[in-house]
Amino acid sequence: WAYVLSASGCPHRCRHCSTVVRKSSGEHLRKRRPQQVADEVAAHLASGAEAIAFEDDTFLVDRRHFLDICEELARRNIVAPWIANARPDELDGERVEAAAASGARLFKVGIETATPRLIELMGKARCGEAWQQQTEEGLARLKQYGISSIGLFLVGLPSETAAEVEAT
Repeated sequence: WAYVLSASGCPHRCRHCSTVVRKSSGEHLRKRRPQQVADEVAAHLASGAEAIAFEDDTFLVDRRHFLDICEELARRNIVAPWIANARPDELDGERVEAAAASGARLFKVGIETATPRLIELMGKARCGEAWQQQTEEGLARLKQYGISSIGLFLVGLPSETAAEVEAT
């Protein structure tokens, strides 16, 4: 495995997040040029790496940046298995299809909770019910394209009930 960071920072303002769980800091997304990212991936593969772990807090957060990286990898015919972090609201058809074509094998998906109230309370999304729907649709898309997923969950949130823990 080789580790690659295509961008640092996260523009989302989730209330539960901290530098303890993040790979980078700051709200401003600082992006590397897709050509530089592809150069680094190619160098790692040439040095013997068999797979890539994109270490971005959320690799798909900037649609155009993510798609440009996938296109650059495809243009150079660099297809290696890779994994990354993602949010359910980023798993639309265009991004999942591009991910699959460029070698994605696994997404660690920050689902957090199955409770709409808590999703809204933690600032993950304005509408918790829409978040649930995006989660279900995004996971179905990953399955459709043969990309595995691991759900990342938080349990023990302030005001969380036993029933909400069970639902999650």
